[in-house]
Amino acid sequence: MEATLQRLYSGRTAFKDAVRVASTSNVTASGTQTIDGVALTAGERVLLTAQTTTAHNGVYVVASGTWARAADLSVNGHARLGMAIYVISGTANAGLWVLTSPTSGTISLGSTSLTFTKALSADTAATSTLLRAPAQTVHTADGALVIERI
Repeated sequence: MEATLQRLYSGRTAFKDAVRVASTSNVTASGTQTIDGVALTAGERVLLTAQTTTAHNGVYVVASGTWARAADLSVNGHARLGMAIYVISGTANAGLWVLTSPTSGTISLGSTSLTFTKALSADTAATSTLLRAPAQTVHTADGALVIERI
């Protein structure tokens, strides 16, 4: 986790456009529905993190029919290890999520298994500090996030 936070804070991480919610379980990617306590409408972005087929994880746009991958994560090369996505709402999954797997090789969307890990909760002061402060040293100590000015 410390390496992930260092990468986020150093500016070496690609931040994708925010999403409304992240899934807490496998979902059928079609139609409007409620995910993580949030009723979604067509056009909203969703991070799917728990699909049974993990190659189907990623960012999608809600539609009345079948959802499509979001434009900024729809083409091979758009996804890379360490990219970060901020989840705006949700009872459990709001916060900063990071692509943590695969750790090597080329990502082929729809074929490569993708693992997204929640790095920071939305309700922590550290999240807002991380997203707006200048370069600093970030590390974990006893499970807590510590941000030091350099």
